[in-house]
Amino acid sequence: MIVWNNERCRMLTPQYVNKATGLELHRFLWTKDEEIGSLPLAWNNLVDENGQDPNIAPKILHWTNGGPWFREFETCSYAEEWRAEYRAMTGGY
Repeated sequence: MIVWNNERCRMLTPQYVNKATGLELHRFLWTKDEEIGSLPLAWNNLVDENGQDPNIAPKILHWTNGGPWFREFETCSYAEEWRAEYRAMTGGY
């Protein structure tokens, strides 16, 4: 999840975005590190990553290594919650 301050994103013109690599965009190479804020851990919960506080109730789940839609991760944490949401969005598919 990202919250944008459009006043600070002047570099992100259509021309820049269309020519930049995915890595350049993902690493925010278009801005200074001190311009990048942070989110509370509940809003950036990295599923099954070491160091996550089990006492923080996640508001967003971020599967960094692969989610329950992949066979090798079908039993990862929050897999059942993901499947329930998937069924709700797809009408039980």
